[in-house]
Amino acid sequence: LLVRIWAQSSRDGLYYDSGDLTGPARHVVAAVVLANRAAQLDDVAASRFFQVLEQSAAQNEVALRREMEPEDAVKRSADLKRFIKYYDRAVEVRIVPRGEAEENFSLDAVGAAASAAGFAAASGRWELRLAVDDIDPVMTLAFGPDQTKSLTLALSLPLANLARGDLKRFFAIANSLSAALNGIWTDCAARPIDAGGAMQIAEKIASQAKLMSAGGVTPASERAKLLFSH
Repeated sequence: LLVRIWAQSSRDGLYYDSGDLTGPARHVVAAVVLANRAAQLDDVAASRFFQVLEQSAAQNEVALRREMEPEDAVKRSADLKRFIKYYDRAVEVRIVPRGEAEENFSLDAVGAAASAAGFAAASGRWELRLAVDDIDPVMTLAFGPDQTKSLTLALSLPLANLARGDLKRFFAIANSLSAALNGIWTDCAARPIDAGGAMQIAEKIASQAKLMSAGGVTPASERAKLLFSH
């Protein structure tokens, strides 16, 4: 779970990331993410976090003010984890060779096409981040369940910014990858996706984004990036 510390400079009164502070501070703020895709705060982790802060405050002879008690933080983390599990969804399309079923995609060809589309190589897949502060990728590309006979292109819904045009870019990338690899893109049941199908996908994504925002987390927001990170 991500822990961040900011310190208010005694010189200019501005807050800096603690690693960037070059002089004494008169106020320090420490924060821990209560839950994300990979973990959630439990009793032990909450106790350790607050214990370190209490020790630091005692050593510096300053007061410690909690925004939340440990037991309340743990309860809140459980609520957030349920929220994350519910909204952690992705839209996936399958790219398959245009020719015979036994045709395969080569690793070199896929890597070149992915790089041209803006993806970066990662462990076992390719990842696309659309902003410099993206913690996790908005889109991923990987070989499908039948190995080199197909590719799976996925768009993370809680990290997708529809106003920025992420869904349009997702469809455009599916088209460009298919053209570069002499393939076609379908849904995961091997059915070709036409314009009507793309509109249905767009409507479902917009509906989920609206529901998620009503729950207190706007897709692609800073809060969403923290909650839906690994």
